Amino acid sequence: MENIFEIVSKLSLSAITGYLLGSIPLAYQISRRKGVNIFQSGTGLTGASNVLHSVGKKPAAIVFWGDFLKGFSSILFGTLIGIQGHWLIIPALASVMGHWNSIFTKFKGGDGMVTLGGATVGAFPIIGLTSITTITILTLLLRAIPYITLIAFSIGGLMLFILNMIYYSDLNLAIGYFLLYILVIGHALRGHRKRKTFFEKI
Repeated sequence: MENIFEIVSKLSLSAITGYLLGSIPLAYQISRRKGVNIFQSGTGLTGASNVLHSVGKKPAAIVFWGDFLKGFSSILFGTLIGIQGHWLIIPALASVMGHWNSIFTKFKGGDGMVTLGGATVGAFPIIGLTSITTITILTLLLRAIPYITLIAFSIGGLMLFILNMIYYSDLNLAIGYFLLYILVIGHALRGHRKRKTFFEKI
């Protein structure tokens, strides 16, 4: 049985690794190579959606899968070093926080929804993939609706929680992820309000 020092060490390592993975400035680097400063274009976010509108489809696809893999890899690393059950929320949260506040871009980033999507599939392979697929389909089919990404993400988070209540045994991990979805949605809404206020002033 592991002692408290080993447990804390593993959790700390998973948190640091998750944060550094989430911090990888993929959108910024790809956009810069195309002559675009993503922080000064569109919404100012380092996400696939902003890259799509500011740079192009192919760079946006690379950013999407890159951000997804950041979250997924954080969970994969955590499981490889022995993190299990509800403790997996630690690397998931860390990767999202890294995406929000990247150490490589002076603590600027994006909403973190795709990164959390990757962390979701990493922790719940089947249920998570079902939820993320639902979010993607809703976003693509109803993209003309304002804030459809946030709406679809909210539905996906609720769907993940309900499916976990039905099929999954770790209630604490399910609750942890549900709260993390709420946190990411709140962060995104706050960011949208701040940017709206800024653009109304200029």
